[in-house]
Amino acid sequence: MALDVVMVAGMLKLLPLVSPVISIVIDLAIILFFGSIALIGYKGYLSGIRKLGMRLFFGLVCFMGGVALAPFIPIGDQLLKLMVGSLIGDAISAAVIAVALRLMTLNLPYSLVLREKIKVLQDKLDKRSDRDAKVPNDRTLEPATVAGILVFLGFIVFSLLNFHGFPDIMKDTMSAMGLGDKELAEISALASQYENSPLANMSAACRSSVSLLGVSGLTDTVYEDQALKAIIETKENDTVSEMYKMESNGKVLINAALSSGKHCYTTQTEFCYCP
Repeated sequence: MALDVVMVAGMLKLLPLVSPVISIVIDLAIILFFGSIALIGYKGYLSGIRKLGMRLFFGLVCFMGGVALAPFIPIGDQLLKLMVGSLIGDAISAAVIAVALRLMTLNLPYSLVLREKIKVLQDKLDKRSDRDAKVPNDRTLEPATVAGILVFLGFIVFSLLNFHGFPDIMKDTMSAMGLGDKELAEISALASQYENSPLANMSAACRSSVSLLGVSGLTDTVYEDQALKAIIETKENDTVSEMYKMESNGKVLINAALSSGKHCYTTQTEFCYCP
């Protein structure tokens, strides 16, 4: 079944409005997903809104890192690089952040954290209490903690220096397919023009018959139908001087020439339009 042209025109017209929303939803999903992976390296306990906030923060860092790393991913195909390169960069970023967080929280005094969930995390509390007791209260920065901080800060600096803005996934995909802003604007204009034309309000039978106007090599034959002639003259308040029939592949188009010089088009049973 042929796709309704009016529906396609409407979808193309809505594309500039829908595209940013789709991109935001996809970006947010990517940020939350890779933020969760990055938090694997965190040895402390987070709950509720704190965990969500950390997922968003570290996910955003991973997202920026993925955009920064994408140009360095050796993928030749531009469209594939657009779709896969950033995700590979996000995964690398999440791994780097996870390692940095693990190093930064390696000697975290965990007993105080775990007591917040005594019943749920009692087993973990027992295993870590002895180790946490050995950590001095006036802790100084240990080599592992310093290394984690340096990796984390270094990666943030790298991401900020190489970050070139949040990608519009829909727009970039269209661009990779050869549809830039100019082409999309032209498509939207054509869609609007089509919606405002008589063709948009025609029945499927009329649109099918009118399509014969674009077929070359068809011959006109004189046609007579008094009932159809009366319908045209009533609608246009004009006199039909001649009627011609065009026919091809089971489609029939009637071309009615009016005395005023206008031409009206109909099927054998239905009035379509007069340009």
